[in-house]
Amino acid sequence: MPALLLGALLMFAPGCGEDDPCKDVSCGNGVCIDGSCDCDTGYELGASGECDTEMRTKFLGTYNTSETCSPQSSGTYANTVTTSGSAIDKIIISNFGDSGINATATVNGTSLTVEPFVFQAFNVTGSGSINGTVITISYTATESGVTVFTCTKTMTKQ
Repeated sequence: MPALLLGALLMFAPGCGEDDPCKDVSCGNGVCIDGSCDCDTGYELGASGECDTEMRTKFLGTYNTSETCSPQSSGTYANTVTTSGSAIDKIIISNFGDSGINATATVNGTSLTVEPFVFQAFNVTGSGSINGTVITISYTATESGVTVFTCTKTMTKQ
């Protein structure tokens, strides 16, 4: 009986490597799953079809920033976005909120999440996205759990 079961299993099971959808797929910084590349954290498919493009690259540059906050205030200033040495999916945004503070953000596709930081007595958190050459970020400053102000910054690449 066990031999019959083993024979049936071998007859209907595909051979190793036959019809492997990943056989000729190279993913670079990723793995092939069912013929498609699943990129490692921080990478996305590039023009080559491999996971060879850092997601954060599209965010890097020098920006002219306009910002509106509530309660009422607004202003313009400059920012630069550079790579962070701490991880492949992190960027540094200089002069965040025209405060002189550099904020770290985590990039995922076209979205970013600003890592919480303290400015004066305020805890600052935020998130945003990039569309072409424009980054839009909304952030909130709280003190003891109470919202003190909220801002939206629009960063246009120079």
